[in-house]
Amino acid sequence: MPETSPVDIGLISDNYLDVLGVRTILGRVPRSGEPTPAATITYGYWESRFGRDPRVLGSTVGINGTVFSIVGVTAPGFSGDLVGKAVNVWIPLAMQSVVMLDRPQHHSAIRLPWRRAGHARIASADTGSHVAEDG
Repeated sequence: MPETSPVDIGLISDNYLDVLGVRTILGRVPRSGEPTPAATITYGYWESRFGRDPRVLGSTVGINGTVFSIVGVTAPGFSGDLVGKAVNVWIPLAMQSVVMLDRPQHHSAIRLPWRRAGHARIASADTGSHVAEDG
C-alpha cells in the first residue's frame, strides 16, 4: 500500500515561478495543458520525502485521488510567497477543480504577484492589472 501523508500544494500560473525568479535544479515547471497531471516539488519536500534522489523525476504524488508525475524540483530556499505557509508541491492552476474537491470555488483566493520593470514607475506599473469579481 502506498505511503500517505499530508502535502501542502500551491496552484500556479505557467509563469508564477519565473516571475518570482525561482528556478528548478532538476527538471522543469509544469504548464497548463500537460497531457497528464504534472507537478514540481520543492527542494525541502524532495529532501525529506525522496532523500534528494536525483531519479525523482517521473515519480508520482497522489493528491485527492489524482496522480501527478513529478517533472521538476525547485532550487532550495523557496517554499512559497506567504510567510508561515510552506508549499511542498506546485501544480498548474488549471488543476484547481481536481485537487480542491472539498473547497467550493468561491472560497478560493488567487494572488497575482508581479515584478516591476526596473525603469517603470510604481504609478504606471499597476495600470495593467485588473481584477474581476463574480457577484
